[in-house]
Amino acid sequence: MAVLENYRGIGIGTALLEHMLNETEKRYPDVSLSVDPENRALKLYKRCGFIEYGKEGSSIIMLLKRD
Repeated sequence: MAVLENYRGIGIGTALLEHMLNETEKRYPDVSLSVDPENRALKLYKRCGFIEYGKEGSSIIMLLKRD
């Protein structure tokens, strides 16, 4: 997922991520992603409940566990 620079910081990324997570909730109880530690989206992922799970190369692996 990517949001054009001119449209960042106004909630589009949050809305897209929340929509994707809602759509996949029943089928996929856990979701993982990787992100560069310098990427601003890291804050978004943490806000949405992802936790740092490990590292792969220079990326952070994040996990969202849903009950």
